[in-house]
Parts: sequence; structure tokens; C-alpha cells
Amino acid sequence: MVSSSHVSNMRNIEGVNGRSPDIATRYLLVVFLAKSTQMFRLSGKEIDNSVYFTLYQLWTIAQSFKDLITFDRTKVAIKIYTMLSKDGLIDIKKIDGESYVTTTEKGDDVSKRFLQGLNND
Repeated sequence: MVSSSHVSNMRNIEGVNGRSPDIATRYLLVVFLAKSTQMFRLSGKEIDNSVYFTLYQLWTIAQSFKDLITFDRTKVAIKIYTMLSKDGLIDIKKIDGESYVTTTEKGDDVSKRFLQGLNND
């Protein structure tokens, strides 16, 4: 689960040691935060022992952090998640024409390391 210190440190998401995370990292973090935060997790769908979210749900969740994270739920989002999927960080399932997205174990590890980097600053 994401600790309150991770969420409070989200103000620093635009840079760790002066470096800005790329857009893919921000999109990955949206899924990780959705999965890791009980309030958001409830809006997901349990599939194959993991919680998945539609692009619309992720856009809605990202609105909670809209001053910190920009998120486009249209073609840009699915392109980024497809790229992250090829890197083994995201899993995408198509159900009834809807795309569902979750982080993989590798994606969770990358997200945790990034957030821990925020705590170390």
C-alpha cells in the first residue's frame, strides 16, 4: 500500500534531484497509486487476482492529482500503456471492447523505487 508520506510527497513528482520523470513514468504511477490506495482500488475490477482499471477510471483517479500529473485518457494513454506493456510494466486486457490496465510485479517494483526516491530527497 502507498503510505501517506508517498502521497504527500507527490508534490515532488515533477522532479527527483532536479530530473523530471518522463510521461510513461507518470502514467505508470497513476495505475500504481490506483492499485495501492484503498479508496481508488474499490473502483477497479478484480481480474485474475489483480485489480484492473479502465482508462476512464484512471483518468478520474488522475484528476485527484491533476495539479501534479497530467493524464489523457484518449489515444495517448492507450499508446503509453501499450508501450509500458511491451516493457513488462503493465498488463492490458480487452473485455467487451474496453481496455483494462494494471501494473505487473515489475511495474510495482519500478513505481516503489521511484516513490522511495522521492522520500530520499
